[in-house]
Amino acid sequence: MAEQASASTPLLGSPGVAESPTRFGWTFSGIQLLLFTFLVGIGGIIANAKWILFSWHPILMSLALVLVSEAVLLLQKTNSQSKPGATIWHRYIMLGGGALGVTGVAVIFINKMLFSKPHFTSWHGRLGLGAVLLILGQIIFGMALHSFPALFGNQGRARKLYKRHRLLGYFILSILWINSLLGTQSDWMVSHFQQSWVWYPVVALILLGLLSRVRLAHLK
Repeated sequence: MAEQASASTPLLGSPGVAESPTRFGWTFSGIQLLLFTFLVGIGGIIANAKWILFSWHPILMSLALVLVSEAVLLLQKTNSQSKPGATIWHRYIMLGGGALGVTGVAVIFINKMLFSKPHFTSWHGRLGLGAVLLILGQIIFGMALHSFPALFGNQGRARKLYKRHRLLGYFILSILWINSLLGTQSDWMVSHFQQSWVWYPVVALILLGLLSRVRLAHLK
């Protein structure tokens, strides 16, 4: 009986069943402050350096990373009444983050091509490319699950895959933030900001905050 109800329950939850009283709290506010600090910090470094084509890369990738993080935050601790609207915004924000990520990769690719430098020779470059490709696949997968659940057989099957979608999302988000940390330790960034150690606690606290809001019951 319980399995039957689970399979017939819409992907966005049953009306009137609150999953959580609120999505906000001190962790949410703290993460927002840290994301703002990250953006301002990267922006400040770029603003104080000579503007070149490469300058677009950290700006675009930082914006993409913050948008993806906001998209994940949007669906954490939602209730059944707010989740449908939050899911729509999640889709649009992820599309924006994906577009910025692709543009950021294109910028660094063109920049290296102009100076005849080899592509994707560092861990930062390889992880970055892989993460952006995963994000694009995740966006397509998520949109298909939400808009065309029949493609996956039935509603119950789609719900199980939706949990995998969430789990994969947290994995990709973790890779993105770890890769951003690698980027802050690159030669160019360190040459323009010697106190590069400050990024370690910032990124660690952002990841800790995001992952602390994960509801494990929704991933099983």
